Amino acid sequence: TLVFMLLVPMRDFLGLTLVIVTLLLISLFSLCLAMYTEPGILPIEQIRSSESQRRRVTHVLVDGARHELSAFRAKMCRQTENCVEEFDHYCPWVGNAVGRRNYRYFVAFILTVSFLAFVVAASVCL
Repeated sequence: TLVFMLLVPMRDFLGLTLVIVTLLLISLFSLCLAMYTEPGILPIEQIRSSESQRRRVTHVLVDGARHELSAFRAKMCRQTENCVEEFDHYCPWVGNAVGRRNYRYFVAFILTVSFLAFVVAASVCL
């Protein structure tokens, strides 16, 4: 795309270039927000059991009170080994679990990257 922009006079494609650069910056910004925002980690109740058994987490502690995981729609993330509130999935692109606190940034990242891919593909046809 850079070679295409250099070969064609800039005044003809200035608007398209601004759209592409703006979408790229927004997508990078939302990627950073999704990556570095904590997904909604809940403190788990420590269960004292033998080390050989794999412990199953069924309760979380919030403000000193014991709650079931279903009350917060929380699940354990295998990759991060954290209990995440409103856990959606672990995203390897973002390198983070997607949960309650970073879901909107993840959706913004996916939408802007999709729209950016559409604009770049459409600009090739020009």
